[in-house]
Amino acid sequence: MWAEPQLLELAGGLDDLGFDIAEPRLRSMAAWISRGLTAYDSTYVALAEERGVHLLTDDHHVLDIAADLARPLVED
Repeated sequence: MWAEPQLLELAGGLDDLGFDIAEPRLRSMAAWISRGLTAYDSTYVALAEERGVHLLTDDHHVLDIAADLARPLVED
């Protein structure tokens, strides 16, 4: 278990890296969930779709459902 000072130091370090935090539109997520993706997976697929980029994954379920957006992490 991490103590509060360690967690605060970690959070501060992550803030210093300047990550851009993005959330997809809920309607985009809902559309992917209705096709069979989990809420977790639909987040990444919806963000890729909204940004017009491919999603690299080794999850065959995502590759099957989001074939137009998802690309295999390693080519067969």
